[in-house]
Amino acid sequence: MIIEEIDKRLDMELSFSILSKNPLASFADKFHIFSLSNWIFRNAMFELYYIIPVSETVTNEMRMFLEGMGARRKGEVWVIFRGTEAAPRITIMKHLLDVESIVLNYSYLAGNMVNFNFRFHSSQIQKVSDAIMRLTENSVEFKNLVITKSNGLVSLINFISQRTPLCYTRFIAEVSQPTAHSLGSAADYIWEREARFQTDDSGLRSLFFLEGNQTDFDVRGFSEISRKDGIFTSSLTWPMLDFYTKLALEFPIPVISRTQKFSPEGIFLDTFLPVSNLDDHLRVANGTRLQFPDEKLTLLELKYL
Repeated sequence: MIIEEIDKRLDMELSFSILSKNPLASFADKFHIFSLSNWIFRNAMFELYYIIPVSETVTNEMRMFLEGMGARRKGEVWVIFRGTEAAPRITIMKHLLDVESIVLNYSYLAGNMVNFNFRFHSSQIQKVSDAIMRLTENSVEFKNLVITKSNGLVSLINFISQRTPLCYTRFIAEVSQPTAHSLGSAADYIWEREARFQTDDSGLRSLFFLEGNQTDFDVRGFSEISRKDGIFTSSLTWPMLDFYTKLALEFPIPVISRTQKFSPEGIFLDTFLPVSNLDDHLRVANGTRLQFPDEKLTLLELKYL
């Protein structure tokens, strides 16, 4: 798994909670609902969706409430879009986006609290501190604010899997000529890629982790976070991944982790997501496979955590 290879490369962790007073939070508190939040950065703005498994809404009262909130049923989940009332939380996301190494691991609604967890590199602790201080100026009231050494990505996924059923998929794609052209000289190296947020903006920079002692890495368009730890940022992408990402956002799927690895064997694509969203995830993969037949996208592994 790619997460085991990059597990603690981002060595710091930020977590906090925000009290929510909207009707959905009261609903979640009353019925003990656990709802993953899906943040999407689109058109230079953040959109917020709450995802609730249909299996958790077993009474007519619960279903009527969700329909009254404008929830849409998509397969085995309810999808609820939140607009202006999520403004304080959107402000948080915009400020933290400025920290180049920060990654949103997860966000979820439990009771009347919205909980956030991020990873970042210790070389940018000052930027994270500044972002937190600026947010207090905007009257953001943090609960359970913690900045500490990271327990790693594997530990975070295990944490979420104890609260909602997760599954893991691994695909492999061949490196076609268009893909090799898009990657340019980056194709001369072995690396893992992790998106910082879900987005359809190919200009938003992702994190790249170099394998081994590749100290000679020097590729146009890459910015250094930590050469010692082999961490860089870049907006580098390729056509198949762009298509796959944008198609996935149409559902939307609350991905816990989506990583890729470029190697001589091909490009590996690893995803951790709720079991309730697996069918949609496979539809996205199939749509991508049909659109890019030369990449020969193949499902190598599917398992439940």
